[in-house]
Amino acid sequence: MKTTRLVHKVIKFWARKPVELYLREIKDAKLVLDPFAGSGTSGMATVLAGSSAILADINPVAVFISWSLLNKSTLEEETIRRFQELCNELEEEAYALLVNGQRRVLNYAVWVTEFQCPKCGNWVDPRRTRYNGKLKCTHCGALFYPFTSSDRRDKVILLFSEKKVIRNQQLIREYQEDGKAFVSTSWHPKGEFRYEELGKNFRECPGILAPKLEDLFTKRNLYVASKLYEEIEDFWTEDADQGDLLKLAFIAALPQATKMIPHTDSSGPSWKLPRYWIPYIREERNFCRSFLRRLFLVHNFKKNWIKAVENHEVTVCFDLNSNSKYIFGTGREVTILRYDARILLDLDIKADVIVMDPPHYDEVHYFELLYLWQKWLEGRYGDPRFSDYSFWRYEIDVNEVVGRTFSDYLSSIVLLVNKSEKLVRRRGRIVIILHNRSSMMFNKTINMLRRKIDGHFKMEIERYRPRVRSSAQGIHGKEKFLYIIRLIKN
Repeated sequence: MKTTRLVHKVIKFWARKPVELYLREIKDAKLVLDPFAGSGTSGMATVLAGSSAILADINPVAVFISWSLLNKSTLEEETIRRFQELCNELEEEAYALLVNGQRRVLNYAVWVTEFQCPKCGNWVDPRRTRYNGKLKCTHCGALFYPFTSSDRRDKVILLFSEKKVIRNQQLIREYQEDGKAFVSTSWHPKGEFRYEELGKNFRECPGILAPKLEDLFTKRNLYVASKLYEEIEDFWTEDADQGDLLKLAFIAALPQATKMIPHTDSSGPSWKLPRYWIPYIREERNFCRSFLRRLFLVHNFKKNWIKAVENHEVTVCFDLNSNSKYIFGTGREVTILRYDARILLDLDIKADVIVMDPPHYDEVHYFELLYLWQKWLEGRYGDPRFSDYSFWRYEIDVNEVVGRTFSDYLSSIVLLVNKSEKLVRRRGRIVIILHNRSSMMFNKTINMLRRKIDGHFKMEIERYRPRVRSSAQGIHGKEKFLYIIRLIKN
């Protein structure tokens, strides 16, 4: 179905699973319960299957993405035209150059970070001098790590316009010098990639090249992004439904406003790894075009989705662990809640299928990876939906920075299975989706579950290879597979 193909293009969400996988697992279910809903893929499958679902996630950004994708709002043509005009103005201001007497708009510029040799002071280009993580000085031959360099500097080496390479050094120097003049006077989030209550940096912190949120952007792109978001927020105060879809397109495009886009021929311009990082050779993308591309993807997806969801009622609650009573009637419904999975499974609900796709051990840290989006979404108006930054304490993952161990993770999974036993109907099933690089950790998980289910469930295990490869495989060439554990209630 066209809708399922489009959703993966609308916005990146780490470790998202194929819609087809959920469709296979929820067949014949009248009510599906997903306590780790993420970007709402299970809800999409539920709608396509003609069933009802309760989706929950503790992360407010995940709830926002699920709600924005699954609800019945669509982008109006007038909204699109208004932001096309704004982007055209910003593009002319920030990305246009005079080349041989002709006005050209840049697609992107290629930057490189050079490091100063701590021994002789020579500037070292990392493109040709890397050896096992170290740089080799071409002048004195010294080997050193980038973080031990005396200094570092960023410079533009190439410009690209409409698939044409611009190598004119004078134009390149002018572009780089012009970039210094961009000072963002519009609102943008500030702060560091840190657990403020612990005084510790994120595990996925970008390090010395970007200790603060602002450092993750070039001056030019921060100027453009903040100007654009100021208009989006003002629009949102007038029309919340349209404004939320604009915000969705904005955060979807946001990585392409950062310094995290490597310059590579092996894959497209995207956020490659599940961490904040700044590659030494990277692209400064034309953010106006990045945003408009996402805007049209959102528009096309919602235009198709509205046909699929027309017979469902879709609702949302952003209040964490709200005490409201959720009563499900005979109609088709998708309810999206912000809930701790352990508390959600204490609700008085009976489900045919409980599907759980928890964070995969220590591989993806959602609070950290969605933090940049959350800071922008909270915005200058202080949107209360995104004001909570303390929920990381209750995440279920393995994170040595905050003191969550593998044993803690296993205990949480077992607790969730035990609680699910009371909620799943007879002959119903619990589906657990796991992935880990270590087969030992997975085997320990299986053995623990075998001991705890104590004859109440029949266990099936399947190794599943998604048809759509993860973005990181584009630069690492690694095959991705999942383990599907089905616990069928006797």
